[in-house]
Amino acid sequence: MLVSVIIPVYNAESYIARCVTSVLDQSYANLEVILVDDCSTDSTLSVLHSVLDERNDSRVRLICHECNQGSAATRTTGIKAAHGDYMVHVDSDDWIDHDFVAKMVNKAIASNADIVVCEYCYEYTCHSERCHISESTDNNVFLARVLSGDLHASLWNKLIRSSIIFKYNLSPLPGANILDDKSMLYKVAYYANSIAYVNEPLYHYNRCNAASYTSDSQNLHETVLKNAESYLHVLADMSQFFSVRSVPPVVLRALVQFRIFILSMILVNGSIAIVKSRKELFCGIGWKDVLASSVAVHYKMAVMLYLCKMWPAIGLLSSAIRHIKKIRSI
Repeated sequence: MLVSVIIPVYNAESYIARCVTSVLDQSYANLEVILVDDCSTDSTLSVLHSVLDERNDSRVRLICHECNQGSAATRTTGIKAAHGDYMVHVDSDDWIDHDFVAKMVNKAIASNADIVVCEYCYEYTCHSERCHISESTDNNVFLARVLSGDLHASLWNKLIRSSIIFKYNLSPLPGANILDDKSMLYKVAYYANSIAYVNEPLYHYNRCNAASYTSDSQNLHETVLKNAESYLHVLADMSQFFSVRSVPPVVLRALVQFRIFILSMILVNGSIAIVKSRKELFCGIGWKDVLASSVAVHYKMAVMLYLCKMWPAIGLLSSAIRHIKKIRSI
């Protein structure tokens, strides 16, 4: 069984050697490794060529974009180049255990699964934190967990049957350079017939990369403001997708929770005008939905103020939250 390992690459000079080495050293040999560089501006390509020249591994293909296209397009390039029976993504600043592919493939074969999910570790400078994943083999529950955020909506710890991706022409939403994983995974989850789990932390998710969107050191306020349109782009695509399909209440409730999350993130970080311009995306959110949400209290407050159309109060709340965070960081 051939497995395609897709590695989207951009400005990862400090991490790319470790990432690629961990993939090439897999105990499972029947791989094709597809590296897609999105016009890195640091020495990533130089480091990468050094590693590949040393290894001289015929399983590797390096594709270089002629211009920077963003993370969604980079993943899509890798997907289109894949020939494997299954595919998995490995981000260029992360790494995988020696038996990652073997254990995922063995589980896929044993359970005839369309998606195999493994546990992972958050890797910090001085310590690791294992992320345990509770199993939900019911397809609709799995989809709901992806939508609501209860399950990390990444592509990197999930082995996916390629035939689903190609049959339904699935890929990250063009232009979605944040939540690009999620913009594809929820559709994969919708079409998948069976889910399986490996209860071992086989993937290592790097939390030390300050350049990552999801880094702890990333300024959340600036990130949300910069990517507000991308958040809404993903939500609009998601809303359209489910509007023409029949799904059970558990999925619809999860979709509402995702809408609340996006709304609160943008409101708290000061983009009221952007929310107003796409208010149709947030119709139907009720008080009970907000109270049932798992977002932080101040995010709930922002949504409640939005429902009451108390625009000045939202601005004051947003400013107060940013001021408090600034004081705490001093």
